[in-house]
Amino acid sequence: QPNKVNQFVEKNMMYIIASSIILGVIFGLYFPALTPALKPWIPVTLFLMLYPMMVGIQVEQLTQAAKNSKTILWSVLLNFIISPLLGFAVATVFLGHTPPFAVALILLAATPCAGMVVGWTGMAKGNTPLALVIVSLSLVLSIITIPLTMRLLAGALVTVDVYALFKGTFLVILIPLVLGDMTRRLIIRRAGQAGFMKIKPMLPPLSMLGMVAILFISLALGADKIIAQWHSIFIILAAL
Repeated sequence: QPNKVNQFVEKNMMYIIASSIILGVIFGLYFPALTPALKPWIPVTLFLMLYPMMVGIQVEQLTQAAKNSKTILWSVLLNFIISPLLGFAVATVFLGHTPPFAVALILLAATPCAGMVVGWTGMAKGNTPLALVIVSLSLVLSIITIPLTMRLLAGALVTVDVYALFKGTFLVILIPLVLGDMTRRLIIRRAGQAGFMKIKPMLPPLSMLGMVAILFISLALGADKIIAQWHSIFIILAAL
């Protein structure tokens, strides 16, 4: 039964994601008074997305992943050098006539991967422990790199809330990781490795549920702006 649920989610992932986006926009348009109440649930849904993945990760795997220095170095180069320069080039060519969009694109390119990347990596059956190491390192480095990059490439001063960044890293990565490891050990202790393997196929669908909830809330919160400035989507798509 768990395998069937997992297979259904994998087979229909794109339809599920598209539906959550459409329903989020509809909800935000028709129930605008209710959307502010959704915002506090974003950390909860992010936790719901990451926690099941952490259950399947052994802490020892993180130590092993941290030794993959070549991949980590490439990720640093891509996140903090290549991506910002590419964003600057695209913004200059396609968005020079719209400075706010140009600055936004450069900021997007200068901002490294966050917790959602770990979720997508897990969904794609990638190296989740390595993704965790890269995300943690990138979040710490971004405290210095984002203000410098924006000053150099966009001529704009962008301040970074260091406390919020560390708080987010703690809530999004450390807590799910610790609780996930404790849960995995508890399951194995009570049901054995065989029992854990029976439960493991249910973890990706649970993560998917959290991801869908995040998309729904995000689109609901920004629905009015999306509809009011729908023509801007074409400008952004041209640049992307």
